[in-house]
Amino acid sequence: MLRYVASQLDQHLASMADLPDVAWPNVEFTPDTTKVHLQVSYLPADGALYNMEYAQETPGIYQVSVAAPVGSGPGTAQEEADKVKGHFAGQGKIGDVFIEAVNYGPAQFDDVWYIIPVSINWRYFSNG
Repeated sequence: MLRYVASQLDQHLASMADLPDVAWPNVEFTPDTTKVHLQVSYLPADGALYNMEYAQETPGIYQVSVAAPVGSGPGTAQEEADKVKGHFAGQGKIGDVFIEAVNYGPAQFDDVWYIIPVSINWRYFSNG
């Protein structure tokens, strides 16, 4: 189930116009410290059975963090975060994965990156 959900959401992200470099989970990646890139994380939550035949509802978050070089101002990261949000918002459904909401998280930064997380809340129903 997680592989199916991740695959559907990854494919949708990969279809975004003008997609910057992406750090996919567990894939070697060395970012160019002069350019914006995206970081993908899968955050499944506990599911619940919704009938006596063991059908399950599973929610989660597909997090796409926009990382921009520190010192370049917030605008570049904010524009890219808007693109990611716009690409997922209003979809309703991607494959059999329901998109419930798309939200920004608080910006974070370190010595190299200014990061804005974009959280895509999803829900999947499996038939046991």
